[in-house]
Amino acid sequence: MVDNGLVPAPVSADDTAYTRNFKPQEARKMLRSDFYAKCLMFCEERRLKPSWKGKSMIVFETIILDKFQKFFGTGFTMFKQARVEGKSLPCVIFPDPDALYDWLERAKVLQTEDELETELETQQSLDSMDLDELIKIQEDTEKLEQDNAMKRKQLLEMDQIQVESQSDDSME
Repeated sequence: MVDNGLVPAPVSADDTAYTRNFKPQEARKMLRSDFYAKCLMFCEERRLKPSWKGKSMIVFETIILDKFQKFFGTGFTMFKQARVEGKSLPCVIFPDPDALYDWLERAKVLQTEDELETELETQQSLDSMDLDELIKIQEDTEKLEQDNAMKRKQLLEMDQIQVESQSDDSME
């Protein structure tokens, strides 16, 4: 998995001044606002326009939970208050990397390094095209979609004629 800084390294009880309040299940946590900002930066670097940008944090959380909550183990809560530097703050809790990798794979959102490189190269080539080329590609795509719709309609009509013909033959 490509490490892009979205998932924090685990913190051990020895790494924190607040060892008395240390909870192993919260070893991988990040402030919710920091996670949101990193996700936005991740999308902006790839010129993606996330549907949740500029909306309530609850919308962002809901999208993530809809995708991954079915994979959570018993008792796991991803968004909750957790101790950070002695204060209880809204955080994102991450599972260990193997579990997270499994979730991403099962949710079909996992991307290999090769797939990421290919996507970025495609994006760069699209960025280098001028507006006229992009308009032409869009028009060609729309024409192809219209042609395919016409072919589907013709096939449906042919199927209907065949069904009617068979029913007529069976009545005779």
